[in-house]
Amino acid sequence: MKIDRGDLQRVKAELGKFERTADKKFFSEIGMFIAHRIKERTVEQGKDADGSAFKPYSPRYKLFRESLGLPTKPDLFLTGTMMGAMAYDATDTRLKVYMNRTTNPSTIGSGKKKKKLSQQTSSAKAFWLHQERPFFRLNQKDIDMIMDMFQKRLDSL
Repeated sequence: MKIDRGDLQRVKAELGKFERTADKKFFSEIGMFIAHRIKERTVEQGKDADGSAFKPYSPRYKLFRESLGLPTKPDLFLTGTMMGAMAYDATDTRLKVYMNRTTNPSTIGSGKKKKKLSQQTSSAKAFWLHQERPFFRLNQKDIDMIMDMFQKRLDSL
């Protein structure tokens, strides 16, 4: 392969465009996109990161959900605290998507239907749920969509 000075100048120019593309606002948009994709497929569709339906809840947990009048189709949503704890931090050079250490409510329901809940933090709960039902990661479609966002941003420069 032969590379001349003009090729190197073009590569350098493209890298410069890429550097100007990646800023805090853009990384924030990507963070928002990632959080939305995870919540959408997990809660609304009941699917893991690969698009497969979550494995069923255990019979005991299914009864617990039924006693509260909650859906029994797995969606990893009980009080909303864990999904609400999903956050992202963006800088000009990086993006971090994570679960805050928010503590879950101590009870759910009211009156005779009131039940005690585990006091794990949302980040701990997400960690354990992810072991059994992988939801907190990107799949190839997500990555392709993010790459399209970068490409559109580059094209607009």
